[in-house]
Amino acid sequence: MPQRSLNRDSDAAARRVYKRRKCDKLLLEVQRSKASAETSKAFIDYVMAQRDFDYLGDTLQSLDASLIPNGPLPLGSPGSAESIELKDTTMALQALQELGPFFEALIYTANHDIPPSAVLDTYATTCLENLVNCWPNIATWISYCLMHASLLPYHVGLVSVSTDILISLTTNPPGSRTTLNKEASAMSCTADVLFIILGQIDKTTGHYCKFIRTLNTNGCALMGLLRSQFNDRFGREALSERLIEVSRTTRRAILAMHLSVWKEFVRQDGIAKYTAALTTLSDTAHARNLQDIEFWIAMAGATQKLLFCVIVRTVNPVERLVEMFKGGLFRCMVRSLQCSMRPGQEFGCILPPPFLLPYLRVRRVFEVLYESGDIDAFTNRGWMPPDVDAMCKVFQGTIDDSIRVFVDRKEVPISMCSNLNHAITSRGAVEVPVDDMKTCRCRTVVYCSLACQTEDWAALHSVECRLSLLTQGQCTHWVPLKSTRNLFQIQRDQLAYIEYVLNHTPPTIPIQHGLRRRPDCEWHQATQCLLLDFSSPATTVPYVEDPGPYPELGPLLQKLDFMGSDNEWQPRIQRLIADRDREGEATTFLIEATFPMEEEGLIFTFAKARYVQDAPPLERIKVVNSVFRLGMKQFLP
Repeated sequence: MPQRSLNRDSDAAARRVYKRRKCDKLLLEVQRSKASAETSKAFIDYVMAQRDFDYLGDTLQSLDASLIPNGPLPLGSPGSAESIELKDTTMALQALQELGPFFEALIYTANHDIPPSAVLDTYATTCLENLVNCWPNIATWISYCLMHASLLPYHVGLVSVSTDILISLTTNPPGSRTTLNKEASAMSCTADVLFIILGQIDKTTGHYCKFIRTLNTNGCALMGLLRSQFNDRFGREALSERLIEVSRTTRRAILAMHLSVWKEFVRQDGIAKYTAALTTLSDTAHARNLQDIEFWIAMAGATQKLLFCVIVRTVNPVERLVEMFKGGLFRCMVRSLQCSMRPGQEFGCILPPPFLLPYLRVRRVFEVLYESGDIDAFTNRGWMPPDVDAMCKVFQGTIDDSIRVFVDRKEVPISMCSNLNHAITSRGAVEVPVDDMKTCRCRTVVYCSLACQTEDWAALHSVECRLSLLTQGQCTHWVPLKSTRNLFQIQRDQLAYIEYVLNHTPPTIPIQHGLRRRPDCEWHQATQCLLLDFSSPATTVPYVEDPGPYPELGPLLQKLDFMGSDNEWQPRIQRLIADRDREGEATTFLIEATFPMEEEGLIFTFAKARYVQDAPPLERIKVVNSVFRLGMKQFLP
């Protein structure tokens, strides 16, 4: 080879080494200054002047996913020979340490360049394209290192640079996200890395890692990234898909991180303290006629979060809601309504929250609000933004229903007796006080008299009782519903609500068609029934004309099979179905209703109702017999 060619190659290699060292030195200054304006601009000006993409290319080359070792992260000891796996891992960790500040400096300079430079924008876009193309490899290395590198001395630094890389990929600080940002957000590996980073704990403090970046958020950069993902449709879909696809162990680990914090919050009586703090702030601000919008926006958000956590995560949300509303939290919610607008939410606002609606149909929750005057405050709330006002009207409808059921109709007789031969004209639940109702040793049935108990024992309950006693304490998927004095009242209230909805025109919640199939029948032989879901927030109710003696309403058809606790009560339910078939559809029909219980549990009420033509207009549809069970949703597609 000619000597001149050798010299040219030698000079090119020397220039390449010099540029690499110069870039390393400038990038080190960027790291030390935490990406200050001066050091970031000096670094980017140099690589642009050199038209250098080799520095980024060499860095990305070290992050090839094929180089990831099989097994745990190799850690070398002083004086020992380095293995190939250790060398590859060391180079990858060094590349990640360079990649974070590289893009932090690049994006900071591009977004603060005055006047804007087309050359700089082009260079930044090209670098970002290269990063997106290599992102699956980089994400795999980040996941591998963070899952195995908790003992590394620079563990927090690795989390920090990984956060910088994610910020560079998925956000565009000065404006809307670019196509490249959206493309990176939609990748499943982006969700994987984000979840792993969110779970990293700083071993020196014992707290989750938190990084403040002025690049894209005034708070924690990780929370800013998560918010950015949720605000983008493709980002939300990526997060949702990954949560669905991950293993049960991984999902539990993610959720346990938050549940442990919540359990500690409850253990330290945080719910009562949080409620007292919000109520005190609200009362003081209201007394001083405080008009600070930012204050009331924060109050609305805090109130909504507390209500959500209590309803979703506490064992007995009814008890908690009663305590909080006694403390004045509902009053705090009413005062924050005007500042609860959130355009990104499903209903355009966060207060009043739809998930609270089912609990306004519970007597204990309603009575606290009714006796304290909070319902009057809600009714006289004044002007509200359109979206808030629309949700308030739904709440007002539910409150009006509860007033009619628990106040106006409290003397209406309700048939609660478990005896299927109990006549609707005999002594009813009003004449027999709840405290005087009789039950059996299995505590799963209730009778109005000893005569009814004796008759039902001979007909059905002698077998049911033995099954109930055998299964109590042995069930894993459902729990037998044990009758207590408090539960007697709950069951009476639920039957009263069923009768009220069926007699109301139009119905206050959607009434849907359903099918109840017997074990020995096909679905085309199933019996029709009406479905009433009091456990879900019905935010819209279709208007219908007078339903007449048989209110077959709603277009949706759902199927109910015998499963769980239904098997124990199968003879009784089949007897109700047979009685209805014998009596005909003109005046008798079946109902399956669901009410909220504890945690994710529901009370299922299967009832037979009769249309009485000569009764008062709002009492013509009467529940004759009913069966109560506790379990999960049993609707089949």
